Amino acid sequence: MRKQALLAISLMISGCGEGSGGSSEIADGTGDVADQPAGPIDPNFGARSPRTCADKNAPASGPITAGLARKYFICKAEYYSGATLYLVENVKLQVGGGVPYTPNLGSFHEIDVTVPLYPIRGSLVKYSCAKIGGSYSPPPGSSCQAFDEPAARGYCYKTTFNDWDCYMSDTDNYSTSRPGVAPPRNL
Repeated sequence: MRKQALLAISLMISGCGEGSGGSSEIADGTGDVADQPAGPIDPNFGARSPRTCADKNAPASGPITAGLARKYFICKAEYYSGATLYLVENVKLQVGGGVPYTPNLGSFHEIDVTVPLYPIRGSLVKYSCAKIGGSYSPPPGSSCQAFDEPAARGYCYKTTFNDWDCYMSDTDNYSTSRPGVAPPRNL
């Protein structure tokens, strides 16, 4: 926590994010608008259900806030895929200044190329949880792998459907996992 506070202070002093549509605000889930209630416990996984977003249209124009970027990132990062549940916790992020779309930035599904993209960076813990109770399943209370992502990077962008889409990952640290951890149950 001390590192994030020092980073925020140094960014404010250096003027990063000012005047470019960026945000020196760090969204960390401590009372901001991005706090989403934990879903009910899914008995198939012994973990909370993925958090969802009713809509992802705000803001209608202008730069995205760090709080909304965090919320939309969480909604995209938490999901079921077959017999695996993906969840994230301890999500902290910052939003940079808007940049115009160019193909060398990568591939963006349904991107509205007339709206700037907003780089995001931060940290999180990603969980990959197996279904419990099957013929090949870990014991209850140890059905997840946790991946610490201390230097995640990505983008938030507007789609042609007027929704915001946010993603980030830390590919340098993703190979380091902690197997056999308890599944997330609350925020």
